[in-house]
Amino acid sequence: MIEKNKKGFQSDMNRIAKVAARFRFEHPEIMLSHLQAFVEIAKSPGITMKELSVRLDVSQSSTSRIVAALSEHHRLDKPGLDLVEAIEDPVERRRK
Repeated sequence: MIEKNKKGFQSDMNRIAKVAARFRFEHPEIMLSHLQAFVEIAKSPGITMKELSVRLDVSQSSTSRIVAALSEHHRLDKPGLDLVEAIEDPVERRRK
């Protein structure tokens, strides 16, 4: 039984490694934190920055920088990866 679980774990890790390698090929500058955020956003479209911050266990300012890197326009006039879009909540403009 332990061997079977080990094989399943190895298979999962191989899949994760392939996905990470593909992301790195397409976007060589992508960091693990960006990849983690992208996965969380893909799993929960419409997630707020605050919710994402909790799931990633990072500060809201770090979350904002990560999302900016994944968006069309990164900070400091650098282009982002253009993988996600951050939209202001029309009711609460401080929330994205």
